[in-house]
Amino acid sequence: MKTIRIGNDIQINWTITRFQQPEDFAGKNISVELYDKYDKKQIFDYVINDNVISGIFYGKDQKSNGVYRLFLSENKGESDMVSLDYIDCFCLSNKLKNQTSNGSDSTSSINTEVLDYSSEINLTSDLSLYAKKTEVRDAIEEAKEEISATIPTKISDLQDDSEFLTEAESLEQFYTKEEVEALVESGGSSIEIPSKVSDLENDLGFITSSAISGKANKSELSKVATSGNYNDLTNKPSIPTVPTKVSAFTNDAGYLTSHQDISGKADKSNTYTKQEVDDRISASSSFDPAQYYTKTQIDNKGYLTQHQDISGKADKSEIPTKTSDLVNDSGFLTQHQDISGKANSADLAAVATSGDYNDLTNKPSIPTVPSNVSAFTNDANYITSSAFSYDATTGTLTLTI
Repeated sequence: MKTIRIGNDIQINWTITRFQQPEDFAGKNISVELYDKYDKKQIFDYVINDNVISGIFYGKDQKSNGVYRLFLSENKGESDMVSLDYIDCFCLSNKLKNQTSNGSDSTSSINTEVLDYSSEINLTSDLSLYAKKTEVRDAIEEAKEEISATIPTKISDLQDDSEFLTEAESLEQFYTKEEVEALVESGGSSIEIPSKVSDLENDLGFITSSAISGKANKSELSKVATSGNYNDLTNKPSIPTVPTKVSAFTNDAGYLTSHQDISGKADKSNTYTKQEVDDRISASSSFDPAQYYTKTQIDNKGYLTQHQDISGKADKSEIPTKTSDLVNDSGFLTQHQDISGKANSADLAAVATSGDYNDLTNKPSIPTVPSNVSAFTNDANYITSSAFSYDATTGTLTLTI
């Protein structure tokens, strides 16, 4: 397929053969159409000479680039239309494919392109051997008229092979009005005419009141009996909401929170009690109380000079002698705050840190609610459609309980 610069006139010669013989277009309704890549029909002037179709696609009518194709058909738009062939014949472009190195067209003086194509219509056989759709329809209509002429239009046209009774013969099977009145007059008083339904034989199987005794009316059914919807149940079970985070739980076990972090606090095993300190002082050989004066002894002796004035100094009795006398500004744990009984992080359940419902054990079983009535056991013996049967021959409706 050749690429042609848009705007040039294009001459197309298309030769058509069938079974290696020139196609005969004489007397045929032939249509040749040119379409662009958008399947939009283009202006294409053509003539047919024997089996050659010649036409021109003028540059003035060329609107878009892309591949163009020719379509050949017989009886276009009619009921017996035949698509004979189509070809992709050329491609329009702003530049020719054979450009020079500087980008200019190598053959810029071309005004008209000439394209020659040939197609072989390889149909199974000659179309002349086939009946057209219109011919088939005409033949069908003609056959229908012939058949209609032979169809009986009245009973007398039919052979009475079933020995049907004629009107006169059938009337012999019935009493006339006068004969009925005579029979009634002569013995009518002895005829027992039913006066209530129970006197009649229930040969049609009508439902009696006893057949549905104890059965619930539709109005007595709860809404869920027909909807099967969980929301239509009463006294639905309460499904608890499972907490999704640890803060939703009551800290009745006294677990430490982040602001109660005890990292960096003194280890009790590395501290001395008051008693241990007193014992160590008593056991020390370098301390001899007899070698020291008490405050009272010093005051009584008057040894202090003016520059050794100790007024405002703390009395010995004011010096703390035990830990409880000190302000616990470092937050050391006291004995009653012992954390030996507290849980380690490794001892916590998975849900304590994940907050995931799936990490719980002994989760409650949430029942699956049926979505339709058929899931319920019919322990109330409601009548269903399967309990009825209908005999089309006798017109009998039967209920089986």
